[in-house]
Amino acid sequence: MTSLKYLITTALFFGLLSSYAQIDDREQGLFYKIGIATTLALNENYEVFNKDDDELLLKINALFINNTLGYRFSTKTSIGLNLEANFHPEPFNRFYPAFLDFRYNIIDKDDNGFIRFGYGVLMHNSKLNRGTLYKIGLGGEYFLENSNKSILFGIDFMRKRFGYRQENKLSSVSLFLELIF
Repeated sequence: MTSLKYLITTALFFGLLSSYAQIDDREQGLFYKIGIATTLALNENYEVFNKDDDELLLKINALFINNTLGYRFSTKTSIGLNLEANFHPEPFNRFYPAFLDFRYNIIDKDDNGFIRFGYGVLMHNSKLNRGTLYKIGLGGEYFLENSNKSILFGIDFMRKRFGYRQENKLSSVSLFLELIF
């Protein structure tokens, strides 16, 4: 629970910092980003023609909440410091990664298409030892009308390594939605 308090405090700090660090254009400057992502799995209890059943075909397999403080170098490149909370319900595991990510816009027009890479550490939690995180993603950025805010959406592949000698691995593919201020 103390890790969750730490994460919330950090998010509020970055939120306040971003209000003073607004960029005037899309070319360079500080930014704050908040996002949510999820992995989906097939529901084994789903029956196709059973109308009495409230089961859905897909179920949420994990939930990720991300906060980023970053710097945009140009219209093509940016770097960010990320603090994230990962919740995996089956089996119930929580991870708190802190990582750096690099984003490169492959398509640099009114709206962008990008690829991003991330590497960092899993902060200690009571059940698991520290570990590492690797991330690669592909997505798009849509700028909101008459503002510097944008929405990012796409897909990420993430691998977490943890445990004794980091021999335990957890890989996931997630869909993300993020908002840049």
